Amino acid sequence: MAIVRRTQLALPILLGSLVPLVAHAQPTPPAATDPPVEHDGGFRLNAGDGFALRLGGYTQGRWSGTYRDDVSPELQAGGFALRRTRLILDGDLGERLKFRTMVELVGSPLLFDAYADLDLGCGYSLRVGRDKVPFTRAFLAGASSLTFTERAVVIDQFRWGRDLGVQLRGAHGAAEWSVGVGNGAIDGAVDRMPAVSARAVYAVAGKLIGANPGDLKGTKGTAVTIGVDGVVDAPTVPAAVGMVMIDPDPERNGTPTRVKVQAASADVTLRRHGLELSVEGLVRRDDWRDALRTAPALIDTLGESTPVAMAVTGEVTYLALPGRLLVGGRVAAGDLPVMSMRQATTVPRGRDVFEAALTAMGLYQGRRALNATYTFLDFGDSLEHRLVLEAQLNL
Repeated sequence: MAIVRRTQLALPILLGSLVPLVAHAQPTPPAATDPPVEHDGGFRLNAGDGFALRLGGYTQGRWSGTYRDDVSPELQAGGFALRRTRLILDGDLGERLKFRTMVELVGSPLLFDAYADLDLGCGYSLRVGRDKVPFTRAFLAGASSLTFTERAVVIDQFRWGRDLGVQLRGAHGAAEWSVGVGNGAIDGAVDRMPAVSARAVYAVAGKLIGANPGDLKGTKGTAVTIGVDGVVDAPTVPAAVGMVMIDPDPERNGTPTRVKVQAASADVTLRRHGLELSVEGLVRRDDWRDALRTAPALIDTLGESTPVAMAVTGEVTYLALPGRLLVGGRVAAGDLPVMSMRQATTVPRGRDVFEAALTAMGLYQGRRALNATYTFLDFGDSLEHRLVLEAQLNL
């Protein structure tokens, strides 16, 4: 893992070093209409002829309090914490090549994004590197723009992660799409079994609505966008599910036991004059039959060898004070898969969950600055209440 992280951290340095080399090879003074340095959600350096660098980022500090009815008071979570601190370096290397790197500094530094986009012309582009798997609209939203302090629990349990691979992308009028082949491992791990994913969105009315939530600019008229996506993967079985231990390579031949996973989601988003309504449905099928041969006790947790999990989430937000305040509510319900694509989670996997949340988000210069979110969670045999107050400083 240390080697992987050192390699990941070297990538943004390498990408950044390419810029002065390319600029030196084709020296061109900046255009008279472009200021050499500007600040617009980051510091931007324009070198002319399509060469530019942007340095940005954000940090999020929060106070959180959690109450659960199935644990003693001294085990209640809460207090102050630094949730995220991310530095972003992106830019243009000519008219057809762009790049982006993003490093998370909380805890051990970890490279989140490191990819390059090559414009192929005619609306097509090729993305190579480490990026989010294009699956579920709510996951594709940037963490610096979330209208709630966290995504819905069902989204966090269904979503994939960031993956190293290649994506072919297209934008043609009212439609955009992407098809990707990635490393296929849980965040930060290494795997030789690729994952295939795809996402397509289409503007039924008005302009195409992006993944970032909230109608912060107050869309004139009505805009409606629908999206569908899916992913096929075969990750290695976890070391344990509940109290059941699993041997990932029982035959000791270097071929680990895998869980075959197929997942899909569909979403629809409507915006009109500061109002946004978004609904997303998710479904996932896991095939555990290979793992059950070596750990038959798993059936007590899974219920069946090929369990199917389904969930739905709906959000509504309204720009109550343009440029100042956005308020909203969220409801989500469904199954939580036994195996999450996250490295760690605090929610009980393999359970049903109902979630309701309220949020108020303060804006500064049109960007997220303050957020207060209350969340109620019902896991069937336990109830949980969460209150999070978060401040965000944007570079």
